[in-house]
Amino acid sequence: MGEDASEERNLFARSRESTAAYVASDLGVVRVDLAPDRIGEFSLVERCNARGVAAGDALVAVATPEGVLLDRGDGFTDRGFDDAVAVGVDGGTVYAAAPGGEIGRLDASAESSDSWEAVGTAGEPRRFDGALLAAGDGVYRVGNGLEPLGLGSAEDVAAAGPYAAFGDGLFRRTDGDWQQEYEGAASIVAADGERAHAVSKSGLLERVSDESAGDAARWERLATPGSAVPIDLAYGACLYAVTAAGEFLLAAEKEQATDGQGGWRTRTLGVRGVTGLAVLG
Repeated sequence: MGEDASEERNLFARSRESTAAYVASDLGVVRVDLAPDRIGEFSLVERCNARGVAAGDALVAVATPEGVLLDRGDGFTDRGFDDAVAVGVDGGTVYAAAPGGEIGRLDASAESSDSWEAVGTAGEPRRFDGALLAAGDGVYRVGNGLEPLGLGSAEDVAAAGPYAAFGDGLFRRTDGDWQQEYEGAASIVAADGERAHAVSKSGLLERVSDESAGDAARWERLATPGSAVPIDLAYGACLYAVTAAGEFLLAAEKEQATDGQGGWRTRTLGVRGVTGLAVLG
């Protein structure tokens, strides 16, 4: 996959801000090389039924029906846990959820695949962001056990905030309480402490400050190329997104673009059934 591979490798080798994204799909895991204003070479690096993916510093975790796969820079290896529907990475700790709701925790430095520690059970676990979990019976923080954070059936969570996406809106937790910031079904939410984006029925949303309302925030529609509706979002030098049909999107910042032109860059990855996106820290 990808054209002019040697030229692109040289480009990304010279870029101090280059990184890599990992896209989970029912065909496997696709690695995509990224610069601040360009989508580079990409390739299928692991064949599997990838239900979800998470990444941290030099660590990638993938949820599959056969268990959790980990890559610490030397290729993916099976780390057990049997059937996994979701994974999360928080520092050197990996979290995984089974279809029945069992949640496990693993020290990524452990050599044994039987080192998973059971931490509790959640109803219909869906997506992790770090140690935060969205489930059918609410939002949880995973530690030595599961700490319920309230609310109802959650579609997604973002630990920086934190935020939660629901069938009736977007919520942010402040001083121990959840406050609704957006009304309308939301399926995805992402945040990094400075930026926050989400996906709703109306498309991609961006959280912006409203100075006229005393710096309160509002969520505004952010146009995407064509009819692209992201199935997952991630951050690095800029905002990244991917669709279920395998279209990768990069929102280049004008200040970082070599041609001085910001805006969306897109590339079709050649996979369908996409389930998730993660970017190395």
